Amino acid sequence: MDEFILALFGSGDKLKATTLYQLLTGKKTTSVLLFGYFHDLLPFFGLFPEANQGQFQSRLQQLVAAGKLTALPDHYYCLKDEDFQVAQPMKQTLANLDHFTFGKREAAAWRMVQFVVQVASMYQRTANFVPLETAPGYTEPVRLLIRQHKGSLREILSKEFQVLFSELDQDVANVLARSFSGWEVMGQATYQLVPDWAQKKPGTR
Repeated sequence: MDEFILALFGSGDKLKATTLYQLLTGKKTTSVLLFGYFHDLLPFFGLFPEANQGQFQSRLQQLVAAGKLTALPDHYYCLKDEDFQVAQPMKQTLANLDHFTFGKREAAAWRMVQFVVQVASMYQRTANFVPLETAPGYTEPVRLLIRQHKGSLREILSKEFQVLFSELDQDVANVLARSFSGWEVMGQATYQLVPDWAQKKPGTR
């Protein structure tokens, strides 16, 4: 988290802690949006909607104590010049992140992932299956992926998901994996993925 916070600061940037917190938690006000626009921070808008302000402020103070940030009057902070280059690797990692644009489309993005998995699994095995999606907004991007990677897409996805799932809690990874449909596999619906204990009525065992 420390590297992420440092990467939010550009060279010479003086960021106000409260406004930065409001941007990260997605407070929709003109001042916050303008703050994000002029400091090139809009991609991080709403990235941490449940962040605790006290903990965030404490983390900033810890970075000051560690000599990474400089505290300025009126709760402003800036990155020390010698640490600007240190923050560059994380900046490059975050360069393709755009939560402001895509964060509102989480459900659609997950449907696309499920559809890609289904089509890649079925590719060159059978064309006789009911696709999860039929709208062009889903089918055309997947068609392009298939055309680009052809038979290798299945292997690419397999490797990518192995890495992703290895970083997740096992229960979370299992739920996500069980939602996928493909060759000889029917993905489970959302209600089927809810644990048994969560489906019981209150007061029952």
